[in-house]
Amino acid sequence: MANHSPNHGNSPKTPNGSSSKGFRRYAIYGGLATVIATGVLVASFVLNPFTSASPKLLLHKVERGTLNLSIMQRGTLESAYNRDVVCRVKSGKTGSTYIKWVIEAGSQVKQGEKLVELDASSLEDERQAQQIVVDQAYAATIQAKEEYDIVVNQNQSDIETAKVTILLAALDLEKYTGLPRDSVEQMTLDELLKLDLSSRTPERGEYRQLLDDVNGRMKLAESDVEMWTERAAWSDRMVKKGYITPSQAQSERSRLDSARETFKKVQMEGDVLQVFMKRRNETDLKSKLMEAKRALDRTIAQAKAKAVKAESDFQTKRSIHLQEQVKLSDVIEQVSLCAIHAPQNGMVVYYLSDQNRFGGGTQSIIAQGETVKEGQKLMQIPDLEHMVVNMRVHESAVMNIRGDVWKPTGFSDSFHKLQTTFLLMPTDPWMLLSGSPFVGYNTEDAKDRFRQFDNVKVASGQPANIRVDSFSKRALQGHVKSVATVATQDFMTPDV
Repeated sequence: MANHSPNHGNSPKTPNGSSSKGFRRYAIYGGLATVIATGVLVASFVLNPFTSASPKLLLHKVERGTLNLSIMQRGTLESAYNRDVVCRVKSGKTGSTYIKWVIEAGSQVKQGEKLVELDASSLEDERQAQQIVVDQAYAATIQAKEEYDIVVNQNQSDIETAKVTILLAALDLEKYTGLPRDSVEQMTLDELLKLDLSSRTPERGEYRQLLDDVNGRMKLAESDVEMWTERAAWSDRMVKKGYITPSQAQSERSRLDSARETFKKVQMEGDVLQVFMKRRNETDLKSKLMEAKRALDRTIAQAKAKAVKAESDFQTKRSIHLQEQVKLSDVIEQVSLCAIHAPQNGMVVYYLSDQNRFGGGTQSIIAQGETVKEGQKLMQIPDLEHMVVNMRVHESAVMNIRGDVWKPTGFSDSFHKLQTTFLLMPTDPWMLLSGSPFVGYNTEDAKDRFRQFDNVKVASGQPANIRVDSFSKRALQGHVKSVATVATQDFMTPDV
């Protein structure tokens, strides 16, 4: 490169001796020629639309249309219906149970095939003991039912006896006072209290009969007095004339005195009957009728109290029997739960929790002789005939993905309410004693069995193309089933 330092006084020289002024002229002319040639070349490409493109350029015709957005992501192939096998044997008094037999992992099973058999010896002992309690409660219930029937029958007898007593007392009062038939039987206590019989002279009845008898005897005694009075006067006249002796006349006067005494006695008997006996008998008979009516009210009240007490005792013992029956059904169900069967067709996979996977869990392994607890997950049965792909998508793309739309039906909850209603309020009081299909029915089993009816699909998710590594050339057709509502909890990828 040339040195462009300043030269005072003389013009610079090129290496061949030419002056600096001529060198500049040639440089300017060359630059202009280069610019003109470049402009012509660019204009030929820009202004000529028919110029053929270079084979190294990738071109595409721009058109107006719909932009298709595709999301590509790798995922894991899983079973769509992965049923968990859980130990549902309650701990209770016997504590944890242990595994007597278990099927090998990886085995292909069909629905209903036995997977695990748990020890049920302690539950069998509990079942026998509970059966004795149920039998005793049933015997007490039967006895209480018989006693209730006896009390009801006795109450009916007591009430009928009290009604008969009222009828007899009313008849006695009507018979004595001569009142019309059935006139006082239907009277209330207040009406009987207001009934005044003292100023009434009956024309019939027992009192009238007694009064007529006394009056008849009184007239007869009065007639005897008159007769013996005349006889005594005649005797006195005969004594004066000397036809009879004085002793005979004295005998006639004695008979007159006796007739007078008899008349006084009958007259006094009539006075007592009218003044005292009538009022006394009427009061006594009316009070007996009133007391009979009060006795009927007491008998009815006592009958109700006895019936309520007997029925309460029967209901209590029946409730105890039902409770013990439910306990027995629960124990029988626990015995049946010791044999665990496959809920669906699939392959047996022993369950291993994430804590045990990394050595930090306390759950025991699934093997023969190992103890298990209630609620412990034992294994999983994946359905290999229905598969899904579990993939993670960035949150920025989730808004463009739509899964199946389901509408809840509440079938399992309605079934559970129906089960509870039949268990607590049976229409037949002896339904649970004879055995009900709702007794001991496991709610979780019902939810698993009817889970498919809990929701109905109203719209399908977006279509998806799936390729499996083992069949990379074969495209499988599917659709988006569901999209999680929250991102993963993995701290390595918290945004997917």
